[in-house]
Amino acid sequence: MNYAGFIGGAYEVQSISADCQRCINLYPQQDESQAGKNTAIILSTPGLTRLIDLTTTNIGPIRCTYTSSKGRLFAVVGSQANGSSLVELSNTFAILGTYPLPNETGNGQVSMTDNGIDMLILTGPNGYWFHFSSDGSIDNMTIVAPGSGWIVGDQFSVGGVGSGGVGTITSILAGGVPSGISIVSIGSDYVNANVPATALLPSAGIGLTVALTVLVGNTLTQVTDEVFEGGTQCGFIDGYIVFNQPGTQEFWITNLNSTVINPLGFASAEGQPDTLIGLLVDHREIWLFSSTHAEVWYDSGNANFPFSYIQGAYISHGIVSPWTAVRLDNTVMWLGQDEFGNAIAWRANGYAPLRISTYAMEQAWQRYSTVSDAVAWTYQQDGHSFWVINFPSGDTTWVYDAATGTWHERAYLGTLLVDDGQLHRGRPNTHTFSFGKHIVGDWEKGYIYQLSPLVYEDDTREIQRLRRAPFINNEHKRIIFHQFELDMEVGQGNPNANEPVNPPAEPVDPQISLRWSDDGGYTWSAYLNISMGLSGEYKKRIIWRRLGRSRQRIFEVSTGQNNVNLALYNAYLELEGTTS
Repeated sequence: MNYAGFIGGAYEVQSISADCQRCINLYPQQDESQAGKNTAIILSTPGLTRLIDLTTTNIGPIRCTYTSSKGRLFAVVGSQANGSSLVELSNTFAILGTYPLPNETGNGQVSMTDNGIDMLILTGPNGYWFHFSSDGSIDNMTIVAPGSGWIVGDQFSVGGVGSGGVGTITSILAGGVPSGISIVSIGSDYVNANVPATALLPSAGIGLTVALTVLVGNTLTQVTDEVFEGGTQCGFIDGYIVFNQPGTQEFWITNLNSTVINPLGFASAEGQPDTLIGLLVDHREIWLFSSTHAEVWYDSGNANFPFSYIQGAYISHGIVSPWTAVRLDNTVMWLGQDEFGNAIAWRANGYAPLRISTYAMEQAWQRYSTVSDAVAWTYQQDGHSFWVINFPSGDTTWVYDAATGTWHERAYLGTLLVDDGQLHRGRPNTHTFSFGKHIVGDWEKGYIYQLSPLVYEDDTREIQRLRRAPFINNEHKRIIFHQFELDMEVGQGNPNANEPVNPPAEPVDPQISLRWSDDGGYTWSAYLNISMGLSGEYKKRIIWRRLGRSRQRIFEVSTGQNNVNLALYNAYLELEGTTS
């Protein structure tokens, strides 16, 4: 008989003798064809490959990873004790540049955004502007000598030591004297100079000389505007960079396509008189989060301040940690809090909150010493959109799969220094997609990893994968368990796997383990191990026999120290019921 519910996610309630399902480093996936072995299967979560160690730059965690609108990859690494730096990485993950953040003594998450010209880095008390280089391209032109004989729309080439720079006449005075110009092509390899211009099309104006302002290098400067009093989260919308001011109800904007913070460019969250602690831009709207509510603003084009509150976009659930608000699956999700309590996961359905956590998840979260330190990140892989939430105080990582609506756990075996045999929260704490790879940063040390489903270990550490299935009982009558068969991917062992490679070579004889509990998950049997099959043993059956009797039972299968892909299709039981 099929083991009902064997394929599923995590659901361990407060009273584990009622339900104690776990799904660690595994996740369920529906069979969309509905014509396979089962309507759903369980697959392995991705592993980690270390790309670069940034501890040579600053000792501390990866505080942010970010891919700019120009496709450039950045990370912030460091700590309160050692300072922090902005680091740019190449597509081969070599360091292109290191920019120390002056006066930075923070240790927490960092927020970054850019407008295509400048990138804002917010650390809480401090802010920094990073101006993108353009390899000697023209940033601006101004008229030095106007010449004559020009008409609006004329184009001209720019001379000097460079190539490809083209401007256009946008306005003229009497006699064809230019009064306005703009850049058509920025060119390359120019230097700051006054340069004579030559007419191209459609007429032959003469005598025009322009002054070129050229970007020749990256620059990082601290935000020094008098009105700036810190910021924790930022975003880009319609040419403006927006950010919240810590400890207030206010959020601020820059001038349009500028780094200048307008002294009058601020507004306050209106719904409640509580502090604004989080900000997220999604679908050209600004989501503002306090501890008890959320509200949404849009670009109304008002002359005095361009953003306005959307009538009706008020949500009576705030956020418990600003770093849990994410964009995913074409909407917004966050870990909630309000005046009645906290730790419920919400998904926006329009502007209405939809609860997506379960009683089991909420009971677990609310028993951590705090959830205000939770940090989340998201990614999409193999058709699944994952919301990954790290709980430092709970030393756990929970993941929501928007494709199936299920939850599972992710865990790292041991600490960075030693495998202590215990499962701890996952290593990644930041994420960005860059150069066609999922790039994640370590929460403790300056390691940058690639997250890949083709890697079956976490940076050379084994991954323990575990599925604890639902209860089996028959009105507390004794059940005789003759056989447990696991339908899974087999034949992955490799007798020639002697040298470590990436992805790691399969072990000689990978093992799958079975154990069970007859008292509701409080005590467990010894592990019974069976080979998952050497390479080519694709017909191997995974069967445990003569498993005793009990009035109730929970089965658990797991694997570790194998470095192989684990895929579970179903489980089958041969049982014999009794009358007492």
